[in-house]
Amino acid sequence: MLKSIAEVSPELLNFIEILPLSLSKPQKQHVTQVADALITTEGSKTLSALYRSIVGDPCPKSAADTFREAPWTAADIRVPLRAHLVELIFNLAEEMGLEKQVFLSLDDSTTDKDKHSERLQLVDWMIDLNRSFPRKPVFTKGTVYVLLRITIGPLSFTIDLAPYLRAKTVRRLNRKRATGERLTFRSKIDIAREMLEVIAPLIPPDYKVTLLCDSWYAAAAILKWCRARDWHGVVHEIGMSFAG
Repeated sequence: MLKSIAEVSPELLNFIEILPLSLSKPQKQHVTQVADALITTEGSKTLSALYRSIVGDPCPKSAADTFREAPWTAADIRVPLRAHLVELIFNLAEEMGLEKQVFLSLDDSTTDKDKHSERLQLVDWMIDLNRSFPRKPVFTKGTVYVLLRITIGPLSFTIDLAPYLRAKTVRRLNRKRATGERLTFRSKIDIAREMLEVIAPLIPPDYKVTLLCDSWYAAAAILKWCRARDWHGVVHEIGMSFAG
């Protein structure tokens, strides 16, 4: 297979530089290579597959060590990335002269994993709704993520995502955690509400906001929160809409 990555995107290099990460030079190189390969390559996204696409034959084991010993939290990356993407989409919208109308889309997605996966803490057995039938549930191993997407005209980015863990999974993981490191169960509605609360202050006040979601997220807590901010909304499947 021909190597596809000889140089890393300058934009990606600049973004990684502004992240508050305490990385050694080799660690920063692995983080940068993995991020670039995830964006530019197709097919399998394992570290071995990603590193086969990079000129110079870097060692995927060293990359694995970098992420296993990573001196950062998810928030260290997610917070500046979210702010960067939101600022970017509004700047692009202004340059293109797009209508001041922003759509926020709430949804969730399942990342399937091999049934023998045991080491990844977020992976658990769950019902596969796409393959299940009434009284005939089909189970699969994977991780569920709640996602928030922002759209202005033809511009659209996924700006936030967070894993959803069943209460049973949270209890299982907490048995092996110290008191100060235990997880708190959060429903999908809780996660969605937190995402909206974070994004709301980042939206310019002269933009009209419409929330798009399916009936699962049409909970009173979400609808009342949106109305209090004069946001509009469209709920798929049941054809319901609301205005702030």
